[in-house]
Amino acid sequence: MLLSGIALCGDKSRAQDALHNVFLKLLAFKDLSRVEVVRTYLFTAMRNAIVSDARLQAREAAMEPWFEPSTPSAAEELHLRQAL
Repeated sequence: MLLSGIALCGDKSRAQDALHNVFLKLLAFKDLSRVEVVRTYLFTAMRNAIVSDARLQAREAAMEPWFEPSTPSAAEELHLRQAL
């Protein structure tokens, strides 16, 4: 499963994180007794975890410019000092 995760996302650590998350969720919430093909279920869960992680990273990257602190220019800083 790890190798397929690496093939999907191209990063070993991201694939390991996704695999760990899949098994943590399975331990916490799932009952696999009703699943007909466990292997397919696990690979699908792995793929979904990687896709969700990629979406989260894309959202975080899009939000970065909004949260970067702006540094005032020299003229703005002088104006602020004079105002105080």
